[in-house]
Amino acid sequence: MGRNPWLAVSALLGAVGVILGALGSHLFEVLRPDQYDLANRYHLVHAVLLAALSLTLKPEDGMLRRGVMAGFAVGLVLFCGALYLSSLGLAGSRLAPTGGSILILSWIGLAVSALLPPSR
Repeated sequence: MGRNPWLAVSALLGAVGVILGALGSHLFEVLRPDQYDLANRYHLVHAVLLAALSLTLKPEDGMLRRGVMAGFAVGLVLFCGALYLSSLGLAGSRLAPTGGSILILSWIGLAVSALLPPSR
């Protein structure tokens, strides 16, 4: 396997997700455990999705597919980050709707990219 920056990003996001899950269970004083668990679940699911997409990415895949992957990464950070911080009482969750919207648009973009012919 050659260089795959997206796989590296997804692997790091996955590692951070596991670390934050462990810290939330054993170290952090979590004020809203349901919110923290939701953030962690979405975090890990989208890290795995990014890994899968990175392993199927082909040179002929266009900018839409790469944009979708970037959207998943940004949406994950904004949505999950806002929920993590809010559940710890460190900040509000004002960025969660933006991050969630980016995740939804990325899922729609993935569906569209799956239906389009490969770029030349």
